[in-house]
Order: sequence, then C-alpha cells, then structure tokens
Amino acid sequence: MIDSLSDPLYPAGAYYKKMKNNIVLIILLLLSLVTPIQSLNAQTFSVADRLKGNILLQVESHGEAWYVLPREGKRLYMKSGDDAFTLMRFHSLGITNKDLSGIKIAGTNTVGNLSLTNRLRGYILLQVESQGESWYVHPRTGERHYLPNGAAAYALMRFHSLGISNSDLSTIPIFPPAAAATTPISTTSTYSVTTTQGNTFFVTAGQDGDGSSPHSAWGRLDEIDWSKIKPGDKIQLSGSFYGQSLKVTTGGTADKPVVISGPAVLDGQMKTANGIIASDVSNVIIENFTLRNFTGSGQIKVSHATNISVLNNKIHVTGHGGVHLHNTEKTVVANNIITTPSSTTAQTDGIYSQNSRFNHYRDNHITITNTEPNGHNDGIQIYKDSNGKITGNTITLDNPKKFNSQGIYITESHGTMDVTGNQILAKQTCNSLIALLNIKEGTATLVAENNNVYGGCWGIIKTKNSPRSVIKNNLIRTDRAAANLLWVDKNLPTTNISQNTYIGIDGFYLRGESDKYNWTEWQTTGFDQNSSYNQ
Repeated sequence: MIDSLSDPLYPAGAYYKKMKNNIVLIILLLLSLVTPIQSLNAQTFSVADRLKGNILLQVESHGEAWYVLPREGKRLYMKSGDDAFTLMRFHSLGITNKDLSGIKIAGTNTVGNLSLTNRLRGYILLQVESQGESWYVHPRTGERHYLPNGAAAYALMRFHSLGISNSDLSTIPIFPPAAAATTPISTTSTYSVTTTQGNTFFVTAGQDGDGSSPHSAWGRLDEIDWSKIKPGDKIQLSGSFYGQSLKVTTGGTADKPVVISGPAVLDGQMKTANGIIASDVSNVIIENFTLRNFTGSGQIKVSHATNISVLNNKIHVTGHGGVHLHNTEKTVVANNIITTPSSTTAQTDGIYSQNSRFNHYRDNHITITNTEPNGHNDGIQIYKDSNGKITGNTITLDNPKKFNSQGIYITESHGTMDVTGNQILAKQTCNSLIALLNIKEGTATLVAENNNVYGGCWGIIKTKNSPRSVIKNNLIRTDRAAANLLWVDKNLPTTNISQNTYIGIDGFYLRGESDKYNWTEWQTTGFDQNSSYNQ
C-alpha cells in the first residue's frame, strides 16, 4: 500500500507521502464546477494536442476523471485518488529550485522564462530540492499554482478543470494501451494478478500447528510443509517478525499460481544470506513483505524460474541486490519500494538481473543512499539479459558518489531493451543515467523513450555497439557545465534520435569515442531535428 511509504525505515517515504497528499487532493476534488470545452472540432489541432496537460471530466458519463499527459498526448484514467497518485507519480516531474523560479507564479508580477514555461505547460512539478512541494503549471496560461492543501486544490479545480464529451474524449488515445499492460493496477494502488483460489495455509511466529487455519498455523518458515501446497493455494504469513529465510520449493500453473503473501517482516539480522529464495519453480507470486538485513546477493532471490511476480514489497538492501534475478524468464518485478543504508561495504543495487529473458521491471521506487566507494550502486543493473522492459520506475541516486553509480545500467545483453517512462534523479554522479553497453559480446538494442533524467555528465544517455538504438521524447537535464548529454554509436541513423528536450550548460554530444559536437553542430549532422536545447 502507498501509505506504507511513511515507514521510518525508508527516508524517502515522507517525501512521497507528501506527493501523494497533494496529488490526491487535486483528483478527489475534480467533481467541482466544470468549464465545458467549446468548439473542439473547429480547431486545426487534434483534441489530444489541444488538451495536453489538462484534467478532463467525462460529463456525459459518470464524471470519470482523465489526465492528458503533456508529453505523450495520451490520457490516464483515474478511478480514485489512490489510483490517480499511483498513475501520476510516474509522469510528474521533479524540478530544481532554479528551474522552478523560471516559471511565473500565478497572481504575481514575476517574469518567467518563456522557453522553459512552454516546455512544462500542463505538468505537475515536485520541488525536489525542498520538501516536495507540488505545483501545477496551467496548460494555457503557463503560470504555476501552488497546492499547499485541499482548499487550494479545490479553488484550482473550480476554475481550471474541463468537461469533455464522450465523442471528443474517444479521440484521445489511452495510455498505456490495454494490450501493453501485463499486470493490471488494482483499486488499492498495489499490483495484483488474477488467480484461481485454492486452499489457504497460515504461518504465525510462535504457533505450533499444521498450517490449516489462523489458529493452527505453522510457527516457523522452515516448518512449511510444501508437499501440501498445490496450484492455486496461498500461504498467508501474519505480520510477525521472522529471523529466517523463506525457501519456496513448490510452484503453480499459469492460471493457478501459488501465492505467498505478507505482511510479514523477514530480518536476516546480518547473519543470513538471502531473504526469500525461489529457485527452480514456476508461477509464484511473492507479495507484501518487508525484507531487511540479509547479506547475500538478494533480499529476494529468484533463479532458474519462470513466471514469478514480485509485487508490493518493502526492501532495505544490505547485500548485493534488493531483488536479484538469475536465469529467470517472464518475471514481473513491480511496485516495490527499495532503499539502502547510507553506508555499507556491500555493492547495493536496487534490482540486479543476469542471464534472464522477457522480464518486466515496472513502477518500482528505488532510492540508493549507499556511499560505498568501490562497487556498483545502481538503481537497476542488467547483465546478459534478453528482451526486457524497464518502465515507469522512479530512481533516486541520493549519495555523493561520482562513479559506479548509474540509474539504469545494461551491459552485454541481447534483443530489445525497452526503457520507457522512467524518472531518474542523480545530481552527484558523473556516470550515465541510462546506458546500454555491448562491450564484448552483447547485441542488444536500446529503446529509450519518454524518460525524465536529471544529472550525470558522461553520456547521460549512452549506447555502445548498439547501431539500431532509439532515443526519443526524453527530457534530459544536468547542472554540470560542459556535460556530455548524449554519447551514442557513430553509425546510428540520425532519425533514431529526435523529439528530445535538453537542458544543460554548454552541453555537447559524442558519436563514437571522439566525434564531439555542440548543439548547433549536432543538429547540422541531422540528429534531433525536432528537439530543443536550453541552458
């Protein structure tokens, strides 16, 4: 559940809880006075183009609320306040105090930066260098409105929400397309997978039963009798504390997965390697756990497995990875909250995957604070995977490391790696925030679209030996002077890089290892013809 972000174990929780409160207030108050849209069909531009960044009410139906993404021109359905937050937090933008000052405050005589304002019309902005204050940039006036509380949100919606007819709404594509959603979003802001329910077995620390009921539960994780578990069964662990590993040895079928669910706390007490281990099994759902203080390769480790879902867990990484996948396919890692200590000697990646195929890493919140100087501390690290998707994740590298600190780092992989709709904030690192490097044996193609990345300087988005990669519709920002904004293959087609927005200080671009261009020279070569650059 989103409210669990307030757990004191996770420092980022207070920030995201504040985000939730502000955004949910907006959506819950949408059913206020509505300004109808006039003469849409008389416009030259499409309905979607005209309404980017607006919040719409379906007035001919039941007042359903939709948010039109200002970058994609597609609409997000918001069934409830919690759903709205879950959907919108992955499409809102973090903004620095410096950039925010360039957008005029509504009702004041301040002068804004017109170029910056035009790029951010319709966005919800989060003031990441302060306390996560929320601002809404009016899509038509370009002025920003502060959202301190419910009354302010109500006043804003009274004047600026728009009613829309069913016929006009139908012309705006839905984001994401229904066919693209492999795991549906539930009405409780957590991920769910459709299951066929069998028997439920119970585990409660300290009891001494056969697992058949809450009052006759197994008392330890190693007392679970896996021979009793059949496809479609569920193992329910109470909210007790367990100082053990949980080894999953029985799986289900595609239509009847085995469900293993918390809200239990698994704590390795810095004495045990891995927390939850799923090896040589298929069709298992692991959900709603808190894991911490395991020293091995994964707080959750999945190996030689198929169709595993790792959903809605809170993971504090004290070993190599929060979720570690090895030789695993068709697995979804979604909506997990992953954090690290501020200092530990271990390499701490949020998600680490190796030799895996057709996996999807989506909508996770990963905050890396570890200052360990030598090993990698990446948000998501992929090594020798094939045909993966990394979408909708929020990654913050909140440590002073300049090296070995990447946002999404993909090496020696194959097939297509789809990196879409992620937000990455990393103010200190000099490394790349999105990188696909085929250094020795990889042949993978990067498709990086609709990402919002802030920080880095050695190729904020970077490819190597990937001549068919695509880099489009990204917002790429850095405060570092003379930063290398892109570093791509020399023979990459110019049409494969377009519609990006760059914000930097005398930034430059590299093709291959040595061909260096400033912005004007870069566009002269044919790249980014439909893009913009601003200091």
